[in-house]
Amino acid sequence: YLAHSYLEDGHIKTRYLRSLGPLTQTQVDQYRRWLPLLEAGPSAVAQATAAFQKAKPYDQRRHGVPATVHALFDKLGIRTMLLESFAGVKDKPFRTQLVEVMVANRLDDPRSKLSLWEDWYPTTSLPFLLNLPTEGWDEDDLYETLDVLWARKDRIERKLWETWTRTRGKGVPVVMKDLTSTYTEGEGADRDLWAHGYSRDRRPDRRQVNWSLVVTPEGLPITLEVYPGNTKDETTVAGTLDRLRGTFGLKEAIFVGDRGMLTEKDLALLHAGGFHYVVAETLSHEKEVLQEARTKGRVSRARKGHLGESWCEVVGEDGRRQLAVFSMTKEAEEKATLEKKRQTGKELEKWARAGIQRGDWTEENHHKLVRSLTRKLLEAGAEALFEVVWDPNRMGTLFVRLDEERERWEKARAGWWMLTTDTELSGDEVIDLYQGLAVVEHAFRELKSPLKTRSVFHWKAERVSAHLFLCVLSYWLTRWMELEGRSKGWRVTVEYALERMRNIHLDELGIPGMSARWWAVKELRGEEVSIVSSLGVTAGVAELPKALT
Repeated sequence: YLAHSYLEDGHIKTRYLRSLGPLTQTQVDQYRRWLPLLEAGPSAVAQATAAFQKAKPYDQRRHGVPATVHALFDKLGIRTMLLESFAGVKDKPFRTQLVEVMVANRLDDPRSKLSLWEDWYPTTSLPFLLNLPTEGWDEDDLYETLDVLWARKDRIERKLWETWTRTRGKGVPVVMKDLTSTYTEGEGADRDLWAHGYSRDRRPDRRQVNWSLVVTPEGLPITLEVYPGNTKDETTVAGTLDRLRGTFGLKEAIFVGDRGMLTEKDLALLHAGGFHYVVAETLSHEKEVLQEARTKGRVSRARKGHLGESWCEVVGEDGRRQLAVFSMTKEAEEKATLEKKRQTGKELEKWARAGIQRGDWTEENHHKLVRSLTRKLLEAGAEALFEVVWDPNRMGTLFVRLDEERERWEKARAGWWMLTTDTELSGDEVIDLYQGLAVVEHAFRELKSPLKTRSVFHWKAERVSAHLFLCVLSYWLTRWMELEGRSKGWRVTVEYALERMRNIHLDELGIPGMSARWWAVKELRGEEVSIVSSLGVTAGVAELPKALT
């Protein structure tokens, strides 16, 4: 420390001006030679302070996000959970450290494992926070740690569930499930996992892997499941039910899912397992439900804050309780989307015919044109509305033919959606639960964009699954941060909070002309102070890592 000692009321008192961090004896001697050069008396303090204000950074480390993750791993017991889950693993403290490194990287600046090791880690404060030097390990250790992480996934998910996730809910647990897909780059992918299927990313040209999340109504992930890219939604429910009952010990719950998971077999499995359900109705039932719903009076949801939304209850032929919900906003949006699809079909037909007139498309290569148009319709979400026809015997030759019956049905059902449930909840409660599935969609958006689950460059099935689990573990942490922040008055998103934390650096400072150096954390200001305080990690972020004190 640089300190000022002075006499007050007959007592010697000391005021600390600056923490200099650990110094070598040579650096200490240099400071001692420098201090006598200052004028004696009261001005010495001002001179010393002025000299240090001229200090400039000689090294700058990313600190805000890594330090926050490090502090939360301790605060939430995640480090202990990993150590316990890695029982029997060689060098488990080292593997636990590398998991923390990879999670911090996902939240701070997601990179490949090679770039993380070569470029990112050495420029952060983690070597000091973890006492883990940059030498002695490399990207291969990160890949091996991914393998360890995936092999212990069930233990880690269960510990998070028992310690934090389950405790936030009240009453009968509600579990929400949805599926998405992630595509790969390259052709060397494991064909047992990577396959062509329905692409939620609208990349049918790429092989993909399907995966699902089961989350709480607050959006905290419970479990991740990974499937081959051609897996159908309805075939995944049985495995999820087994996991929830076996791994997490759930004996009862309300299962909320989308229409892709509704089959008689799945509903029977849920009922036999002690689970109730709230699921979107399948298209095969919608027409009969909608026909009856139009003849009934509807209950307004305006008092619940949903203006222009109403519902009525219908009992289907199979005895299931069904709800038909109408939204004026949804009706306007869906009709506008339908019109946009119509225009897309017309524009594609015009484009194709212009190519035919130029001689670009002929009988010999017309199949390429048909494939191109079909792909463009798929990318626009309009493939169900049109049929592409090549008919050289008719004027125009190429037709993007509108399915008029399909269009009439789309107009008729615009604004409507259907639910089925075996619960005794009120209609409003059922609708609220189903609309809560938006938290899964939110999770998918965060995982695919800020946390960058895609594109995936891993090819082996286990590594792909481990990569997805690492991203989900990182998302669990960000979701906890957002929920905790909101409970303390946050009015910002977690991504905004992380962006502010990225402004916090650990600097190695020095005075020009002197070899002595010291470390200091950039002073936290305004929102940065509020953010770390609300998360309970002020000391972990604002103070120097212990290795530097």
